[in-house]
Amino acid sequence: MPPGVPDGYKMGYDLKRLLVKNIIKRIKGTYKYVLTKSGIKICKILLLIKDKIFNPIISGIKNKGIKMGKKLSRKERYYLEIVDNLDKLVYELVP
Repeated sequence: MPPGVPDGYKMGYDLKRLLVKNIIKRIKGTYKYVLTKSGIKICKILLLIKDKIFNPIISGIKNKGIKMGKKLSRKERYYLEIVDNLDKLVYELVP
């Protein structure tokens, strides 16, 4: 399987977590899923954060990339801190 493509187990695990957190719901009698109202709100928040925070920061470090084991620039440290804080925020919103 190509890298980055989830296998069936990983996909099933992710779907189950999204169902439990009420982000998606399954359409009865099908194998299709749709976003719930809270799922749509979460997607909007994440897209807004991506557009307003991540894209401007990434544009400054995109070409260099972040390499482990080297001294990070201030921009790179801020970026990693934002990613960590965003993970915590999303976990608090959707435990």
